[in-house]
Amino acid sequence: MATTLEIVDLASDSQIQLVLTNDSGDQQAAPPAPFPFPLSNAETAEIQWYLTQYLDDPYGPSQERGEAVASGLRNLGRLLFERVFRANPAAQTAASVGWEHCRLAIVSGRDEFLALPWELLNQEDAGYLAARMAGLVRRLNPGPLESLGGALPTDQFNVLLLTPPASAPPPASAPPPGAANGAVAVEALAAMESLEAPVGLERLQPVSLQALTSHLERLPGHYHLVHLDGFDVGAEGLHLDGGPVAVEDLAGVLNTAGVPAALLTCSAAEHGRRAAAALAQGGVPQVALLPHPLSVSGRQLFTDAFYHSLANGSGPASAVAAA
Repeated sequence: MATTLEIVDLASDSQIQLVLTNDSGDQQAAPPAPFPFPLSNAETAEIQWYLTQYLDDPYGPSQERGEAVASGLRNLGRLLFERVFRANPAAQTAASVGWEHCRLAIVSGRDEFLALPWELLNQEDAGYLAARMAGLVRRLNPGPLESLGGALPTDQFNVLLLTPPASAPPPASAPPPGAANGAVAVEALAAMESLEAPVGLERLQPVSLQALTSHLERLPGHYHLVHLDGFDVGAEGLHLDGGPVAVEDLAGVLNTAGVPAALLTCSAAEHGRRAAAALAQGGVPQVALLPHPLSVSGRQLFTDAFYHSLANGSGPASAVAAA
């Protein structure tokens, strides 16, 4: 079991607190420290442009802009590191234990705090922290991290891919024709085909709550990952066949079937984050979210790194950090 270092958001006071929990459950809580929010709306928009458009057109006028954003992201990661860890006793203890033996947990009830690019935490002389740690997770509440548990198959990596039917008309809230809808199924299939480990992939059609429930009841404790790809996500839930389904109901089905991890890839950033939080609150042990639709090149890079990391034994948190 790894040591857990929590960054707890104390939103009402514009502060954070670091809490270190070792293997024995002993805690070291550092004094709260000021944490001014590090991103403006304009900077957030630039990051979204970089993720969704830049890699598909990295030349001409986009090149200089993209290089500026990339440099800004590195600097943001360094700024986050300085604000969170500098002269902090809990961070110093974690460093002495060894970052590779620590999991980092971002704890907050605020979407905007959880959405900060914590994977970019870095030191000038030591590189990116997330790539060295045992994992990075986002959570709504503090406390011990749940084990994935369960007796899952070990002979192959089992994935259930859920996608909207190709013939279904787009819902009213869907992106306009030609716009990215967050789907990465094509790239995910290519990534899984390139894995050295054996993969058991199934695609369920049609994807209604009843059909999913029946399917998982026949295969409890079978899937390592359920990937929900390209569905329209709104305030009322996920739009499956037959209409919107409350995310809490979907979480209950996955939890009952012993599914340890879910990946949600969609285009609705705000509703996507809320859906991911609802899946976690509903009992799914680990939930990974791709909060913005990526460019073609970005989708290829993400799915390749994500699925290779999972197939090599990493948890979803470490797989997202690697991606």
